[in-house]
Amino acid sequence: MRFKANEKKELSSEIFESVFTKKQQEYIYNLELPIVIPLPRAGEFDCKEFRLTEDIWKIESGGKLHTFSFPDSRNNHLINKFLRHFIGKFIQFYSLRYSRYLLDTLNEFISKKLILTPENLRHELEAFANSTRHDNLNYYSLKRFFSIMVEDNFPGFELEELYSLDTIKRPKSSNWDIYYQLEVKLKPYENNMIRQGILKASFKRNKLILEELIDTCILAIFYATGARPVQVFNLKDNDIKSDAEGFYSIALPYAKQTSKKRGKISIKLPSETALLLLELVSRRDVNDECKQLLRMKNGQLTKRQDFFTRAINRQIYRFSSTDTRKLVDEGKVQLPKHTPYDYRHNIGHQMAMAGASAEEIAAILGHSTLVVARHYISATPELAFIKQRALGENPAYLEMMGMILTGEITNESRWSEKKVAGDIDNTMFIGIGGCTAHSCQFSPVRSCYSCTDFCPFSDAPHAEVLHSVKQEVRKQIAISDATGQVKRNPTIVEHEQTIFEIESVIARIQLDKTQ
Repeated sequence: MRFKANEKKELSSEIFESVFTKKQQEYIYNLELPIVIPLPRAGEFDCKEFRLTEDIWKIESGGKLHTFSFPDSRNNHLINKFLRHFIGKFIQFYSLRYSRYLLDTLNEFISKKLILTPENLRHELEAFANSTRHDNLNYYSLKRFFSIMVEDNFPGFELEELYSLDTIKRPKSSNWDIYYQLEVKLKPYENNMIRQGILKASFKRNKLILEELIDTCILAIFYATGARPVQVFNLKDNDIKSDAEGFYSIALPYAKQTSKKRGKISIKLPSETALLLLELVSRRDVNDECKQLLRMKNGQLTKRQDFFTRAINRQIYRFSSTDTRKLVDEGKVQLPKHTPYDYRHNIGHQMAMAGASAEEIAAILGHSTLVVARHYISATPELAFIKQRALGENPAYLEMMGMILTGEITNESRWSEKKVAGDIDNTMFIGIGGCTAHSCQFSPVRSCYSCTDFCPFSDAPHAEVLHSVKQEVRKQIAISDATGQVKRNPTIVEHEQTIFEIESVIARIQLDKTQ
């Protein structure tokens, strides 16, 4: 089915007739617009089509609701029809987010009441290229729209006009600072808190209530894979695979799919993350027809744009100690706020630090070019300086971290429950603190200083523990020097983190003694 204008009116009665030439007005007036526009790029849980005749287009894709509003057709019939025609075409080739940028750009151009000519559009492109507002998406969406008008034989836009676009300079590249300052955003103690929190949650997964299980799965999968939200949104129950005994993988759908290319990339999963996801799948109603993996408990799809971010930060709150949660509730302490993209950048940096190539990083993160991957790699020499800035000799920072990493400070004489004991560098340490965990899978002493179940004793020899850990580091460095593996020795990185955790607890004990 197709429709034309419902009412025939004189073209000269258009309020914004000056935007179009007479030939363009006639072209638009004679256009036949389809009733329904298919969405060839739609995923299984997305809208598959939309009605072009609706006053406002509301299209759900990737867990987001995209809204397109147009000028009132009663007063601006030609503009309304022009925008619907070309935005509808643009959506079939490009993303909904990109199409929204184009609609906003065209509305801004039309508001200037300039005639729609190649020359005026080139001036607009040059303005975006010279802008200090980083109008990259506006620039590229308008440039591609220019091409579609040429292909559509829109009056005044000939094939030769496309060649003139090559002379227009491109806008400045995006700000790449985030790729160089990641460790300031996602600090080592946060990494450790999340890793231990996921591992503990995995061991008690069958005891978690459904809401907490879903939040834990969301945090775990973003942290483990660095996926985009749209990829996680489109995951299905059967995308979790068991490759062998104790080994798992997940089939992530590509984020930017076309109608011709649809596929998935298989990524290995830590067993604790996989077990959490499989626990979630096992709780599904057998009659539940929707196979979307991470949906809300009432069976509806995750449509809220901030759903994943809110779930991540709810779980970070749960992972923190009881004392920390109390301080957060009282407004005295703020926990770190994370988004899925923080973990995505974390994966990129971790791969670069491990020596992965640009091609490998781009493949895992689903990039179509190597530009971003090369920024991750070029940033790695600076990470040591960044870490020093973030974790430098700042007593207040260490005191705060010690508060978040462990349980409350207490005294051995007042402690009647289980005590921690363990060996570091052939030295036995007994009674460095108490443990409130019912069971523990971690190495005692070495892993305690970042555990919310650990209650450090204020009179324990923490400085001696620190000395022994540093002695182990010296031995590891000597071995690494002999084998030429200094940069890629993961045990040295883990020891550095342990040293920071012990120093944080010592700083917190000193603070308690002065108060």
